[in-house]
Order: sequence, then structure tokens, then C-alpha cells
Amino acid sequence: MERKMARYLTSVVLEVICFLALGALVFTPQILNPHTTDFTFTIFGICAVFMFNALLFEPRKTPMFVAAIVVLASFFLWFRNSTAAVTIRNLLWFLFIAGGAYLTSKVVDHPIKGNSSILGLAMWTGCFALVYLVMTFLNIFVFGFYHIGFQYERINIGAAWYLGRALVIGGLLGFGIGIGFVLSSLVEKASHAAHPA
Repeated sequence: MERKMARYLTSVVLEVICFLALGALVFTPQILNPHTTDFTFTIFGICAVFMFNALLFEPRKTPMFVAAIVVLASFFLWFRNSTAAVTIRNLLWFLFIAGGAYLTSKVVDHPIKGNSSILGLAMWTGCFALVYLVMTFLNIFVFGFYHIGFQYERINIGAAWYLGRALVIGGLLGFGIGIGFVLSSLVEKASHAAHPA
């Protein structure tokens, strides 16, 4: 049990460190500032990491409880002053992220997984790119949160600009978590080689 918990904690820590480091270096250091909207990058990433690892851990009771606490605390602390439309939008974010974490956990935990660490990297990148793309589409065309058709530093901001930016940011977040997943898989293999069960 201790070995499983150590693997769980190693995975969570490596995945969080990797996506935060990559996000701060490539996207913006503002992802670490809870007073900016870019902090949602951090919230969504941390929630996804906890949900994903809870799904892979056996028995699931304790990690699921921790994941639930992280998700609920994130939701209520950072989105507590939201309107009904923003609350619905944020619930959709969390549902899509949970769906991506669930789908990725099922793919990498499948008995015919081959090189699951590389597959996990691809799944994380693809799932987050898709989640960000779908949510940006909803923000523009359903919720009306993003305004299109104005100039910003000589760039015409249209739907394609927002969608392209979402694809890059979502892919970056997923890639960062995926890199952490690959590293945690390598640590696990090295641990098994050094201390066979």
C-alpha cells in the first residue's frame, strides 16, 4: 500500500510541476497568480491531475475523496462570485476536464496499452486541446463572453483567433501534464527495476 501511495504522490507532483513549469515558461507566468484569469490554467490542470491519478489508483476511495475536495475547493474558492451563466460555463469546464481525465485513464490503464506513457502524453495533449477548443467555442457563440471583431495591437480579434489560441493553450496544458505522466512512468519503471516486488 505504501508503494502505491508513493507512486500516486510521485505522479501527482511530477505532473503538476511539469504543466506549471511549461505553462509559466511558454504561456505566461501569470498562471501562478491567483488574481488573474490565467490562473484558471492552474486550477484546471491541478483538478485534472488529481482526477486522473485517483482513477488509476487502487483502492480508489482515498484518492477519489482527495480529488473531490480539490475540485470542489477550486470551484467554490475561485468561482464563488459568479453569475448563473458563468457558473454553468465553469461546471461545463469541470465536466469536460473530468471526462478527459477519465478517458485518458481508461486508455493508459487498458491491458493492451503498449507504450502507455507516450499514449498518455498524446491523450493529455489531445484531450485538453479539445476541451479548450470546445469551451472557447461555447464562450464565443453560446455564452457570448468573448467579443469578436475588434482590434487589439493591430490584430483583428475574431473567432478564429480565440479558437487558435485555445487550441495552443489547451494543448500546452495537456502536453505539460503528459510530460509529467511520462516522467512518473519512468520513475515507476526505475523503482520496479531497483526493488522488484
